[in-house]
Amino acid sequence: MEGENVSNQYSSISAASSGDFHKYRKDRRAEIDRLEALDETERQQKDIDEFNSRIQHNEILAKERTRKKAEKRKRRAEGKKNSSNKKPTESSYDASPLCVDEALKQKLEEAEVVAIAKSSNKFTNDGSFLDAMKAVRELSKENLA
Repeated sequence: MEGENVSNQYSSISAASSGDFHKYRKDRRAEIDRLEALDETERQQKDIDEFNSRIQHNEILAKERTRKKAEKRKRRAEGKKNSSNKKPTESSYDASPLCVDEALKQKLEEAEVVAIAKSSNKFTNDGSFLDAMKAVRELSKENLA
């Protein structure tokens, strides 16, 4: 392997007693500054690229949200438009008044049952639950008969 001839050859020990050491220090400092400037430029470029990619990503998300909301507004407007122009027909009435009355009666019966259950649960926690249940059962049989 052949070596290259280098005309600008300095080291920390070359001609230590002469003024070449100061040239070495100056060149070394210049090279370190150059490398740091390259690293800083690369770091800044990386930050700029990352920032731009985040901006693009956020713009894409914003456009998607805007599109979805526009579709929702459009559907809502169409729904209002269709519902305001509709005239009631016989098929639009699902329940007859008799069905509504029966459903209302059933709801009232369920509410009464719940109210009775809440008011009739007056058992104490003293171990007499079985005796109390027998008494309630006898009362309910007498009321039914």
